Amino acid sequence: MAGVETESQLQDVRSELMDRYGEPPLSVRNLLDYATLKLAAMRVGVTAIERKRDQANIKFRANASIDPEKLARFVASQRGSQFSPDGTLKFAMRAKSADGILQTLRDLLEELAARETSAQTT
Repeated sequence: MAGVETESQLQDVRSELMDRYGEPPLSVRNLLDYATLKLAAMRVGVTAIERKRDQANIKFRANASIDPEKLARFVASQRGSQFSPDGTLKFAMRAKSADGILQTLRDLLEELAARETSAQTT
């Protein structure tokens, strides 16, 4: 799984595991979930995700594919959150379970992702 670089490759790994071994145990499902988060992070330009107790920090590249308006709305809507000049988003992580944390992070990255718009010709 470490070499997986696309959703398609991850799906192939998931399918192969199911074919060979049946329903994977929780630890393997968690590993697949972390791989999904890693792909989402790579897609939008995240260089690091850290969690300390109930605080999450997401570090973005300078050229990250995030929508600045969505980021500003997120920061404004989350008490105590901030986006620092070095490209780090800090916010309170309400989820406590591994599943909840992964889902929160995936949802946030999807929410902040800039949507590509097709070029209009005149």
